[in-house]
Amino acid sequence: MICFNVGHSSAFYAGFGGVGAGVRLFALSTRQKDIAERYVTRAALGKEDRTRLEEECMVAASCTIEHTEDVQDHHIVLTKIDGVKVPEKDEEGLMPLVWQHGKLITES
Repeated sequence: MICFNVGHSSAFYAGFGGVGAGVRLFALSTRQKDIAERYVTRAALGKEDRTRLEEECMVAASCTIEHTEDVQDHHIVLTKIDGVKVPEKDEEGLMPLVWQHGKLITES
């Protein structure tokens, strides 16, 4: 399940080419933009990046970058997943995939 940022609709994300099977959207806060930029250029996170993301409770994945764009205080990265390390589902059973300022954001 994709957890959309509060205040943005699925139509907003459709502007990035849509979100379908095998595609996930990661929203990295600006303090993690350096990781997103390396992610784009290397198409994979280094061990130090994965460790940092895991420490900050972010999703770490090896994936193919489809599109990146800055939107407000987010660095949006649309990806196709090759292999994923996904955190446990939250108490509502949602898969936490979209984060803002290091915290999970879900639709209310």
